[in-house]
Amino acid sequence: LGNYENSNFINTIGGEHIVGAWDVSWRVNYTEIENTSRLPLALAIQTDPTAFVSFDYDRSDPNLPILELYTTELGDTGFARGEPLSTLDQAGFGLALGVNFQTELIAETTTFKTDATRQIEIGGNDVWFTVGAQYDNRDVDGITFTGSLGAPVPLLGLDFGEFVTNELWPSNFPRGFGIDWVDQFGMSRAIQEGFAAAEDLGIHDPDNVVSPDARYAITEDVLAAYGMFEFDIGRATVIAGLRIEQFDQSVTGSILTEAGAVPTSRDNDYTDFFPSINAKLDLTDDFVLRLGATSGTARPTFGNVRPGAGVSDVNQTVQGGNPDLEPEDSWGIDASLERYFGNLGIASAAVFHREVDNVLYTGTSAITDDRFDTDGVDRTGYEYITTLNGGKGSLTGVEFAFQRQFSSLPGFWSGFGFQGNLSFLEGEFETGTDDSAPLPGTSDMIVNATLFYELYGLSARLSYQWRDDWVDSLSIEGFNDQFRKDYENLDLSLRYDVTERLTVFADFNNLTDEKYIAYSGSVARPTEVEQIGRRYLFGLRLAY
Repeated sequence: LGNYENSNFINTIGGEHIVGAWDVSWRVNYTEIENTSRLPLALAIQTDPTAFVSFDYDRSDPNLPILELYTTELGDTGFARGEPLSTLDQAGFGLALGVNFQTELIAETTTFKTDATRQIEIGGNDVWFTVGAQYDNRDVDGITFTGSLGAPVPLLGLDFGEFVTNELWPSNFPRGFGIDWVDQFGMSRAIQEGFAAAEDLGIHDPDNVVSPDARYAITEDVLAAYGMFEFDIGRATVIAGLRIEQFDQSVTGSILTEAGAVPTSRDNDYTDFFPSINAKLDLTDDFVLRLGATSGTARPTFGNVRPGAGVSDVNQTVQGGNPDLEPEDSWGIDASLERYFGNLGIASAAVFHREVDNVLYTGTSAITDDRFDTDGVDRTGYEYITTLNGGKGSLTGVEFAFQRQFSSLPGFWSGFGFQGNLSFLEGEFETGTDDSAPLPGTSDMIVNATLFYELYGLSARLSYQWRDDWVDSLSIEGFNDQFRKDYENLDLSLRYDVTERLTVFADFNNLTDEKYIAYSGSVARPTEVEQIGRRYLFGLRLAY
């Protein structure tokens, strides 16, 4: 049991004015976000090798291997698998160590934004000209998820057996062994009492749980200005613009090396130019052709660039930031042909291509040194996870979409409609080893389909989605890439306007109770099988 606190303070003031021939608008926003987590945990450690549980896997179902448990016996030639076990002895551990996992993030953002638009005449044509400017200042202070980087605290007298109930924990998965519910409230109280006893003995200081080298700070200043023209040429409308951004970032904190924690700081500043042009051509009253060329950037998040690393002894992973990351830049072209059915429907076919540089992706590797070892805890072999920059990449896609309400049907049936799209994607990029790899998060095919009803104050939508396998993270060593298996989802959403001000709603998510599977390299090596269950939400909305 942990304590998680989230608070958001958002305040915006602005105005719109007519200044001569200009329409001027402005906004000032201040946002403060604070997220804190306190998660005291007890780690169960067995010191008697003969009490270890031996195991094997039944791989009859490659997507869901079943764990088989055995006792461990010491023979003349060493340890060996003993008799089968039907249940896991949750009380059979000899030592309990406590760790105070803590994380914190405080982010303050101030934004000033103004836009001005006026209509001018060029060559006898009306042209709408817009200019704007925006300034963003962001300050972030945080600590990494640090508990296990400090010394684990012996929780004297903590007996796990006191909290194991006789109630079997059911699940929809064939585990191969039984496991009982644990009294989490009682265990949480005992863990806190163990920390208090360790404090009385002088072996735990609650004010010094967070190591100074776990703290980091990030400051960003972004100054942007843009200009845009919109004009008509016969049956065509063209929008062309240029956005210029000056980005300054300062990152301070500590990184862990084999010599220990070393203070570090990074300053990043660069100026970007983002031109774009979009054209819409009315081929007929019903057919529209759209063409576009755009550029953009995706900057690393605060979590990506923060220094330091958080250790999870439970999952045997280390999650680290990378202050040296560069933004991901892209340039692309788009084209689409659209057929409109009055105001009630559209059919379209679109194609797009993107060239990407400095592709951001999640990389994993095995830890081979002792930089993360503390107080005798050997973390060699743990999985190190961080965000990296790759080389050049590309993404090409085709999408077919259709939406229409069947208003020509009589009476009640005229409220029915359908919308859906089918996308085919192909993308790859160069990794740090100059090898080619699929773009993370990109499926080869995605299907969305929705049957809806909109009439008599009732809104109902039955939505289906299916997407193909995709890469989640890449192994730096060139093997052991992490994938997400294809999945489908079925959701139902209902809304009914009782009056103009009162609406009742009901949402039914994941109706087919899907399993979400992650695997390493091959579906024969699943690393995660998750079933979150069906979710239902009911409520009222009142507008006043």
